[in-house]
Amino acid sequence: LVRKYSWMAAAILPQLPSCLDLVHDPEGRSALVWMLGEHGEGLEDAPYLLEQIIEDIAEEDSSSVRLQLLVATMKLFFKRPPECQLMLGKLLEYAVDEETNMDVHDRGVLYYRLLKTNIAEQAMPAMFFIEAIIDNYCSFMLTAILKCTDASSLPLFFEHFR
Repeated sequence: LVRKYSWMAAAILPQLPSCLDLVHDPEGRSALVWMLGEHGEGLEDAPYLLEQIIEDIAEEDSSSVRLQLLVATMKLFFKRPPECQLMLGKLLEYAVDEETNMDVHDRGVLYYRLLKTNIAEQAMPAMFFIEAIIDNYCSFMLTAILKCTDASSLPLFFEHFR
């Protein structure tokens, strides 16, 4: 919901610190980490919440959470560099040297090389632009689906995607 209705982030962000200890499902943790990276400039403690997760990254079972943590930390680094620099360094060191999942390892290597050559600063606006295109496409598709079906057939329609 926060992705589609970004104006709701201001109401949800203050609740995130208490949710981090409660959510253990990988999809839920990934979503919380995503929110911290995407809207972290609106939450004073966002870098420190990510830092807690980064310190325990070796115990994180889900590669999707570790991958999302890399993305969120990079995004927050561009929004709040002084607070994120050390933890991003620790995270990239882990991803490059110790990570066993190749997707996470390769993303860590990519981010390390981009930061080392200062390309990341030029590429960051493009990363946000691509996300906006994806969000617009998803909204367009949902609107098209709702126009083509009546309300009684929606549960049957969505059952096919489970």
